[in-house]
Amino acid sequence: MAGIVGIGTAAPRFHYNSTVIGEAVAERWLVRATERDRFARFVESSLIAKRHFVQPLEEILDNQPEDERTRVYEREALTLLNDAFAQAMRSASVSLESIDTIVTTSCTCPVLPAIDTLFISENGLNPSVRRIPIYQYGCGGGVAGLRLAADLAGKGRNTLFLAVEVCSLLFRPKDRSPASLIGSALFADGAGAVILGNEESSWNVVNGCSFVVPSSRDLLGYSVQDGGAHLRLDKKLPQLLREHVPAFVARFLAQNELLPSEVGAWILHPGGRKILEELEAGLSLSRTQTEWSWKIIEEYGNLSSASVLFVLQEWLKSGGEPFKDNMGKDYAVLISIGPGVTVELVLLKRPK
Repeated sequence: MAGIVGIGTAAPRFHYNSTVIGEAVAERWLVRATERDRFARFVESSLIAKRHFVQPLEEILDNQPEDERTRVYEREALTLLNDAFAQAMRSASVSLESIDTIVTTSCTCPVLPAIDTLFISENGLNPSVRRIPIYQYGCGGGVAGLRLAADLAGKGRNTLFLAVEVCSLLFRPKDRSPASLIGSALFADGAGAVILGNEESSWNVVNGCSFVVPSSRDLLGYSVQDGGAHLRLDKKLPQLLREHVPAFVARFLAQNELLPSEVGAWILHPGGRKILEELEAGLSLSRTQTEWSWKIIEEYGNLSSASVLFVLQEWLKSGGEPFKDNMGKDYAVLISIGPGVTVELVLLKRPK
């Protein structure tokens, strides 16, 4: 069984409140009054107070060429990973030399070779470290990557899991579709790092699984066109999750001889207000059971795969306890949603 022995997160230095972002976007991007009104509604309804970006807002709103986006990604993603990893190592019980596997997820700029090759050199890891970069999981990569890292750590490898997303580099000035407007109101930049060891810790990874919702491939993802990737996000997604996730979660917990009522804490990927609300409703959760997800979306927005690691750290900082009415319950569940549409789950257990 793999234990979480260190965790860290990092957000870039440029940050803006939603009012400033809304005004800048309306002035520099949106031509029609209907577009400005729609974007203002998206921003207001998101409940996001602030977002962090790797570049000043005026540079994000420029139409940067693809090669410049790649240069920005390699520089800034590496900085975010370095900061998150340094924080994780300060709380970890393993040495740098003992880390022999790295799982890395990132979907916002597909560089080749992957960003982990820069990270290894920058941080003095063994050049022979086992590398497993993954790309197409999207927002689901946070939980899917954690599950894979835990599987490897459970086999005796000290494993580092990294998630970094520079979502601002996906902004496309010529794309004023509803999906682009929503994405511009939600997404931001950040990174997370989790170190897992083959030892018991305050919380251990018990199991995990993935579920592909039938006939949902077109609801979430990127459409790759001339000029780069464009967000694909269907308004039917939240309701679809409400319909499918509860039964899937119940089956997963039953396979681990648990009922949903035996789970003390729920660590949900903060994909957006409607997604959180529909997951809460479908799983019959109270707001106190998901408070960490709401805090992260308010303070950071949606960081794609890195978001759930911010939520996980926020929960662990609070003592890693279930919500106050569920004290003594020894299980927590992580849930993230990715293209596919996929639902990714990880079950955590506190040692007796």
